Amino acid sequence: MAEPQLQPAADAAAPAAAVDIQAIATAAAMAAATAAKEATKGLIEDLRGGRDGDKDKDKVGLPSWEVDPQHADAIVEPWPGASYTVPADMIELVKRGMRPPLIWLTIEALVGAEDGETRKPLTFPLNNKQQERVNEAYRKDNFLPRGPTHQALQVLASICRAVGPPTNDNDKNHAVLLEDMHLGLMTRVTDTHWPVWRRYIKQALDAMWTKREPGVGMSFDIGKINETLVRKAERQCGKPPGHV
Repeated sequence: MAEPQLQPAADAAAPAAAVDIQAIATAAAMAAATAAKEATKGLIEDLRGGRDGDKDKDKVGLPSWEVDPQHADAIVEPWPGASYTVPADMIELVKRGMRPPLIWLTIEALVGAEDGETRKPLTFPLNNKQQERVNEAYRKDNFLPRGPTHQALQVLASICRAVGPPTNDNDKNHAVLLEDMHLGLMTRVTDTHWPVWRRYIKQALDAMWTKREPGVGMSFDIGKINETLVRKAERQCGKPPGHV
């Protein structure tokens, strides 16, 4: 009895496998092209947003951060009636034009700072070692949960209100705009989408503390959710659009 011929079946499977590999390669190429297209589109949107925002920078008018000399020795409560105060080195950072890392402004950090065990106070002027401590804390902000971030934003607003120059123009008041931004975030942010909004907050705060020429304001209103920044945060986090 003749042996069954299996070779043709194997030969028949080979073209099918080749087709599958080709289909996968084609799909991968299409996905890469789509991603590149979206990245290019995003870059164009970022550039357009900055350009269009510059047209209104005098209208928005938030100047670079300044300190009221009358508040040189201010003692800052994180909120009215708090049983502890903001550490002096955090206030000094703000007075020197630097934004404190949010991880150092949480309730846990403020309470722990009083015992001197959680974090050693910074000394000024900052040397390289101290600056690296600040930079490392900024990096830890990238992993800060939603609740502590909300705490830190309120404390940051309290510091700005205590040591910033008085103004009746809310569009030029860092404390008011921080609280407006915080309120807007609280009404829409969830834990599910927190990585995108955490990135958004970082970008917004970086923009607030960017040094600008006298009389030149920001290119967008920090007190309102900025769609361009949201889209940028979505791309950086690898998330699809739709968080606005």
